Amino acid sequence: MIAPLFSPDHREIYLAETYYARGVRGERTDVVTVYDATTLRPLAEIGIPPHRAEWYPGNGANALSDDGRFMAVFNLTPATSVSVVDVRARHFTAEIATPGCAVVYAAGPRRFVMLCANGGLLSVTLTTRDARPASSAASRSSTRSRTRSPRRRSAADASGSSSRSPA
Repeated sequence: MIAPLFSPDHREIYLAETYYARGVRGERTDVVTVYDATTLRPLAEIGIPPHRAEWYPGNGANALSDDGRFMAVFNLTPATSVSVVDVRARHFTAEIATPGCAVVYAAGPRRFVMLCANGGLLSVTLTTRDARPASSAASRSSTRSRTRSPRRRSAADASGSSSRSPA
């Protein structure tokens, strides 16, 4: 599947890719490759968990945050999740479980949304502390998932945990 994303200045192309040690089988390696948009020369490879959804051939397979810093890659194993990559710092940041929600779209500064099986919309908002490596427990806890809904939210609703509600 080819679903390239372009940096805001159009100087780089970001592409989530999957490779197998034996061509179509063997050990799987998933990466986000950063290409120079002028020469198409690979500039960097950023390893991500080997969970990337390979079946989806269009919009929704991955998204770039509005500020151009974070790329979200939709995963399907069959469990659903999103791998978040800091394309500026060139490292994997976090994998966020998104049970029952699929495809990922950019939806504002450091925010992504996903469509859920219950008819809801999951909104994933990243905090400014997300530039830490994924191996750090702090980077996982600094990524918050939440859903915006038309009702007023209580303090208990703003706990930062994943939630889904009908759109």
